[in-house]
Amino acid sequence: MRLHCFLTIFTVTPLLVTSLSVLEVLDKTSSVLGLLETAWELVNNDLGIIELSDGKRDRMVFSKIDNINMQLVDMNEKINEMGSNINILLRMVANLPEQIKLQFNLNDLNNKRRFIDAYYKRMETLVMDIEKFENSTLIKFGNAVVSDLPNSVLLMIETVYQQVTEPNFLKTLFKHSRPTNQLFFCKDRQSAQRSFYHFFSDILLMNTKSHVLIQVAYMIKKLFGEGKFVKEISVDNEQFRERMNNIITTIRPYMMEASLELWRCDPDKHIPDETYVEFTNFLHGYILNKANLDGRGQCREECDVYSYIRDTETNVKCNTDNDWCNNQHQIHCPKIVNCQFIDSKMRVCKSRMSNTKRRYEYVELLEKNSILGKKKSCRAGDEINLATYRNWVVFKCSYCFCLCDEGAKSYSDRYINLRAAMANTNENRVVTGLRFVKHNRILHLQIQEGRLVENGEIDRSTVRWVPVEDYKLLDKTIYEGQDYHTLSWEQRGFELHDVMVDEGFVVTGARFRRVGSRIDLEVLTTPFNFTTGKLMPEKNVFKDDPRTSIKFKFEKELKLIKPDIPTRVTNTDHTTNRYVQFVNTDYYKDAGQTTVPFFDAQPVESAVPVPLSGIGIYHKGKSGSGGFIAPRIFTYNFATHLQPLKGKS
Repeated sequence: MRLHCFLTIFTVTPLLVTSLSVLEVLDKTSSVLGLLETAWELVNNDLGIIELSDGKRDRMVFSKIDNINMQLVDMNEKINEMGSNINILLRMVANLPEQIKLQFNLNDLNNKRRFIDAYYKRMETLVMDIEKFENSTLIKFGNAVVSDLPNSVLLMIETVYQQVTEPNFLKTLFKHSRPTNQLFFCKDRQSAQRSFYHFFSDILLMNTKSHVLIQVAYMIKKLFGEGKFVKEISVDNEQFRERMNNIITTIRPYMMEASLELWRCDPDKHIPDETYVEFTNFLHGYILNKANLDGRGQCREECDVYSYIRDTETNVKCNTDNDWCNNQHQIHCPKIVNCQFIDSKMRVCKSRMSNTKRRYEYVELLEKNSILGKKKSCRAGDEINLATYRNWVVFKCSYCFCLCDEGAKSYSDRYINLRAAMANTNENRVVTGLRFVKHNRILHLQIQEGRLVENGEIDRSTVRWVPVEDYKLLDKTIYEGQDYHTLSWEQRGFELHDVMVDEGFVVTGARFRRVGSRIDLEVLTTPFNFTTGKLMPEKNVFKDDPRTSIKFKFEKELKLIKPDIPTRVTNTDHTTNRYVQFVNTDYYKDAGQTTVPFFDAQPVESAVPVPLSGIGIYHKGKSGSGGFIAPRIFTYNFATHLQPLKGKS
């Protein structure tokens, strides 16, 4: 009956989540300590032991240890389901030659972890089949664990503790876990704080395993008459708690300062509508003669006079025998801006806009001997020669290179969703990731959601991408300015900034809104109870950047200078706290035929889903590139909840 009650005490309670956090390691460690204490009570209960034969006594004690093993195996599997977190940090510094010492220390920690794991597996084997092993084998194992040799668990865990609390080691590790270390962040998809958090979990688990091994070793030695070990056991208990609490208090400040942000680098290969999406047929390079731009059909003015022409169906005049003008007018251009003289002789390779999203493949400037765009083979009948001619002998009728705001009906995708994307807070779900998608020609910021559980963790089985709003532009109940925004020459700005939630809140939704001529991000935030994970959706609040003015946040524009198509280069520079305007690509690089920036469509999510303390929109680019507008997330700050281990010292 007593054995049955004891085994009931050691029953393992499965976790709701499939990964283990630092807080859960600490919680499970407290449980393991209770089990060890109960085991020691049985070992020290002479009356209870006398009533049993030696074989029954040993089975009774080691069955309890076997249940402790089950607890720690569960912890180990959950922490390391992605592979060793120390190995992740090793990858972080593998290609940093100046950090050889840091790499050496991480390798050394990894080796010690393997040694401790090997000891623990050996203990599991012994405990499960205790009756099949000789007493001398058990005693030999116990002696190895607590000996004075360098590879004993007793000494190894002390050296691990000294290493991970050494200031220079932590400072160097902190320095090279910043988001600028793209080798790390591009591959492992963890914020700097989460990498510290997982590393922290590894170290605490190593300490807990070592404590169990040392305690079991002394149990074995005592059961087989090697001594009472009262002082040794007391010292180990004190040292274990001291190590745990010192590790927490030492690493916590670094975690508090570590970056929470997470974003995506450029992929190895760009794939349309998979790694990026773009606005199509918005701003195009557009060629017309001055005579056709002038309402009177004259060539008196220079090209740059025509800086803004609206409703060109009435303003543009095409002569009946002007094949080029008539051809251009087959795809109506409702708004022409920024005309300029380029060259007196051109050879234009036309394109079919509905198929290629371009008016021209390229333009050869014959007088200047240069090319707008990239020259390639031109289909028969699509190559046209244009040249300046004289009107009334005096006036030169030159061809002007302008920009055409194509208009929404010209095969153009230039729409931004203004409806809110929200997690299902009634089912206790929060936002865990973001990505840009285009659906029914409309750009959406799609959210990933997952159910929030105890201690700020996410039930991974519930994580999913929330389907975007399935409406179409021509639906009867859909209105421009309410449900979506249409880009135009006058309204084409995008605010770049982050929105962080208040303490005690998490991100549960997001939406774009129109502020003046620009698009701005707002975030839905919801308060929650960290311990229980329970959301309070009745207190939802949409939050904006506190720097919002009546009309605009940022006066500084991120100007795209001679931008090329973003997929042609690797984009590494990040810009925020400004605004960017959608523009055409550079004339010489692309004949001004593409609207930039593009949108990065790669999912931004943590490798292990976590609640978010903020989200943001930034520009990822490089000098001479149009770059990408991209989302980023800020993982929840768990460091504020880390507290020393409770209990007797």
